[in-house]
Amino acid sequence: MVTYHISYGEPQRGFDYRKLLVVLGILLALIILAAIAYGIYWLVANSDGIDVPDFAASEEIPQGTPLNEVLASLYFGNTNTVFLVDVSRSIEDGGNLPVVKKALLDVVLPYVNEGEGPAAQNSRAALMTFTDQSEPLVPMATFEESGESVAAWLTAVNEMGTQDRPAYIYDAMEEAHALLAEQDPEERDRRLNVIVLLTDGSDGGFKVIDPAGATVCPPGAGAAEGEVCTVQTAADGTPTYTTFNPAALTACPPQLQVAEGMGCVESSSATGEGELVYLLNSSDGVPNLMVHTIGFGREADQALLQLLAKAGEHEGRYVYADH
Repeated sequence: MVTYHISYGEPQRGFDYRKLLVVLGILLALIILAAIAYGIYWLVANSDGIDVPDFAASEEIPQGTPLNEVLASLYFGNTNTVFLVDVSRSIEDGGNLPVVKKALLDVVLPYVNEGEGPAAQNSRAALMTFTDQSEPLVPMATFEESGESVAAWLTAVNEMGTQDRPAYIYDAMEEAHALLAEQDPEERDRRLNVIVLLTDGSDGGFKVIDPAGATVCPPGAGAAEGEVCTVQTAADGTPTYTTFNPAALTACPPQLQVAEGMGCVESSSATGEGELVYLLNSSDGVPNLMVHTIGFGREADQALLQLLAKAGEHEGRYVYADH
């Protein structure tokens, strides 16, 4: 007996997983190629990988904004920042020293008290003061990585005082630029490099001299022909020399209120304005440079501070502080 099996229609095939895997593989390859292409485009369009805020196009800081808020807006993520502070006597006489110190303390408060305000991520900062000489107080450091850096900053700011000397802005800016240039290239080149200058005057001024203390300058004091020296001893016992030409000694301006018998010599930076601006614009040794300037009161050289804020590879911000 023969049995016949009759079927109707086309035979049914099972689901073809191999084709699905091939299609998914092709899609994945296309996605990877697109990602690689975008990555190459991004690297070309952003060769330094640095996010630079456009301060020139941003809203101006309103006059009367507290200085700590001003500094907070100028200390942002992914930067090497040198805070350069004028500590000539006029800063104290104008009542600005406590304001400056509070603002500088507020720079590190987010790291001292967790959650207190925004902290600048992946940033490093250094603190320098200046009169006719620059003094690095805190070396470039990343606060979030070192409690010692925060402690050093707090100590330096609390002990900050003024000196009865002129302020050499051009020389100090050159020193701040040199500090940035000497940083490790891996730390320097992958961040925006920033100088924040705080001053209440112009370049130079009067050196107050005690003629009775004049003596022959020792080797290494940097005296020019015809100059003599006065010597002061720092807190650590290190002698510091002030050079001057006796022929240039005059009576001090009344506003200086110097002791009887003292004289004054007018002086200024060895670095010229044009020389400094050229250095800042050249990016020589310091790529991605931005300069911010803060001027206190009417005696600050506003034109100079505006000029410096426009120097550098990226334009910075000038702020007038009337307190």
